[in-house]
Amino acid sequence: MDLSQRNRNAVLHSNLSQWILQNGGKIHKSLALCMPNDIDGEQTATNSSSSTYNRMPHPDSSQRGIFAKHSSISNGEELIRLPPHLALDGRDLPVNYGELKNASAWLRCLASLLQSWHVWDNVKSNGTVHLDQSKDDNLLNNYLQYGPYLDSLPETYDSLLNWSSWELRSFLAGTTLGIFALSAIKDVDAKEHDADKEDNELETNMRTRYQTTVVQYLNYLKQIGFFALAEKDRDCNSFDTGKNDKLDLHSKAKRQKTESDHGTNAEDLYNLFRRGCMCISTRAFHMQSTSSSDTGDYQGPYLLPYIDLLNHAPTFSSKHVTTLRRDPHDGSFVMIAERDIEKGEEICHSYDSGGHDDIADVDGEDEDEINRRKLTANLSSLTSAQLLQTFGFVDVKGAIERLSHCLKKDKSLSTVNGSQPQTNLTPAIITKDEICQTCKDVSMSSYPNSLRRSMEEDGLVDDGWEYWDLPLMKDESDEESSTETSRHTSLDGLPDDVIIPYENPLSDELITLFSLNFLPKEAIDDLFCSSHRSDNQQENSILLTEEVLDDYFLGKLVLHSMIQLVNKKLERYQVCFNDEPVECRTNMNGTLDVFLEFMRGMYKESAVDKAFSWGKSEAKDLNVLSTLVAAGSNSSQDDVAQHDLIKKFTYGMTISLEERCCLLQLKRVALDKLLQIDES
Repeated sequence: MDLSQRNRNAVLHSNLSQWILQNGGKIHKSLALCMPNDIDGEQTATNSSSSTYNRMPHPDSSQRGIFAKHSSISNGEELIRLPPHLALDGRDLPVNYGELKNASAWLRCLASLLQSWHVWDNVKSNGTVHLDQSKDDNLLNNYLQYGPYLDSLPETYDSLLNWSSWELRSFLAGTTLGIFALSAIKDVDAKEHDADKEDNELETNMRTRYQTTVVQYLNYLKQIGFFALAEKDRDCNSFDTGKNDKLDLHSKAKRQKTESDHGTNAEDLYNLFRRGCMCISTRAFHMQSTSSSDTGDYQGPYLLPYIDLLNHAPTFSSKHVTTLRRDPHDGSFVMIAERDIEKGEEICHSYDSGGHDDIADVDGEDEDEINRRKLTANLSSLTSAQLLQTFGFVDVKGAIERLSHCLKKDKSLSTVNGSQPQTNLTPAIITKDEICQTCKDVSMSSYPNSLRRSMEEDGLVDDGWEYWDLPLMKDESDEESSTETSRHTSLDGLPDDVIIPYENPLSDELITLFSLNFLPKEAIDDLFCSSHRSDNQQENSILLTEEVLDDYFLGKLVLHSMIQLVNKKLERYQVCFNDEPVECRTNMNGTLDVFLEFMRGMYKESAVDKAFSWGKSEAKDLNVLSTLVAAGSNSSQDDVAQHDLIKKFTYGMTISLEERCCLLQLKRVALDKLLQIDES
């Protein structure tokens, strides 16, 4: 790391620490803000073994963090104490505004952050600030006090908001998170994609969110004196950036830069809003209040100066050294060393541990509970997809260990079906529409007739097994569908999305959704009538268990359809490339072409074939992922753009592999059930 960056970290740490100390807080004298490679050589080489020396879970070592740089720290020593009045949050902002509108805790926290940024930026730009319509001087001083903290915040964030549509489609193909992130695009399922147009649509959706939620609240705060504008911007009557503007976003931004004489800071505030969303998403904490004095029993989000500089490590892993807690006496946010910390170690805590709200809670934890939690030593309570969506990163190294365990071909079903906390994978999602369409396709295929013939030829019909004419599922508005009220009511009562976890993929909801598409009307009517409540009100749904799969005809239809759907969904994770250059703004200066050429070398099966794909072979994808992560820890990271693309690929591929593992596990269970039917 260059000397200038090291000096910037030292100055930032000094300013932030002094600010906290001057306001009644505490920072352990050994702590310092550093890069992982910015620790004296003898500290890392002599005092810390490879098994205990803390490193970031990110696939690179470019992330700064808090280290015990100056001395070792003993178990029980207080590391950080942040008084509650130094937390940046939305407790003091009004909840009700406009006509019957309520501001969420997130919106109030965002408004406080935007005001603090706006005030501090004007102070830094002009040396002073004169605010118009401020409620009182105390309010202004309150926003000004956060200057040292705001200077510690990064300019950019690892957030999905910074992913282009090309990156979302390529790195999160088929995943639930990718589908959600692209949901704002109108023709999201079109065969041909205009990446630049889709980028504009994603940005337009973000601006619409700003217009419909944030702008109205900021204008209300401005009217009552809670949101103060700099004097140069007092002619700005609205924070509106022009929601009906149809110009290309790049042209729009260029135009707005030339209109500074109009005295509007609307676009600047929108950019702060976008940055604020990423800041709160990746850095804020939620914790229960410690007293009734907290406005509205506010539980977060809290932006916690200095504390949010600590990096993540799963609870009870060797890297984890402390847990965020609240002092029940004064509400301070406190972190205490939970083991001896060697000189040179990084101070890590779990972002998602759910920890203890109060310091006093620790003493009441029994030994059995401690042992149970230790079983999840390297397991985050958040999945990789949740980590990426919330905090902007994925613990790729930890995920690789879990994936390697799950993808072993010799794994028996009795092993993987057991309770294994190590297999906390991102679950796959199967939608009700996908199930109904697959069942309809199977009903109209030759499979049911083949199944009937085999039942007759094998003597199953003579033994008492039955088959029936399958219902042709139609829309509820069709006249022929009017006699299927029980079927449609039961389907409507079931969830639109069925979660497929690795540990127990074959749920009752999944079995019921498939079965309702095949059962004869008379059977459903009987089941539906038997589910009446005592007051003669009908239940909204029927829930069937694995026992229904023992019926030869129904079991075969359901399990065959399940496997068909899994195979179809697995295809959606595949991304294919040829040797043509990528045409989109994301490929500025050929960045994507260079990246794809590098990935082609990782994936291609022959030197002649220029086309390649990922998402096709789990074994190959896991091998590439492991290779990239191993190489990343030793790379110089000189090419920032390429490093960023590789990092996003590893994040997306981790989630893709986890979801595919869950689908493959469902397929294995379905195949095993089919085998049991044949053998019975």
